Amino acid sequence: MFILIILMLVDTIFGWVKAFKLKKWKSSSAKWGLVGKLCELILLFVIGLICKHYMDSTIIVDTSIIYFSVVEVGSIIENYCEINNNLPPFIVDIINRIKLNISKQLEEFFNNKKGEWIWVNFIMATIC
Repeated sequence: MFILIILMLVDTIFGWVKAFKLKKWKSSSAKWGLVGKLCELILLFVIGLICKHYMDSTIIVDTSIIYFSVVEVGSIIENYCEINNNLPPFIVDIINRIKLNISKQLEEFFNNKKGEWIWVNFIMATIC
């Protein structure tokens, strides 16, 4: 959870830098961006309480944290690209690999009729 909060802070800073650089700063956009991040954290907290109390498991919370972390990293990369207009080649390769894994996992997810824990594999393949 600590890593997710750090990623959210970094994304917020990159978003502010991008907005100032592109001269698109709007306080309402900044406010709603922070509200969205706060809602994500509250959602994770509530899901955590429910899962811990009723299921005695944290797999849903852990998977959600991984998902939100991947989303934050994607947002940081997008903001960085808009700030600098370039990316190092190794990051482009990583992004392309993630996109390929996501498309393969989505296809497998939608073709799987057994209702297995395929979503865990989807998240893990996305970040690995």
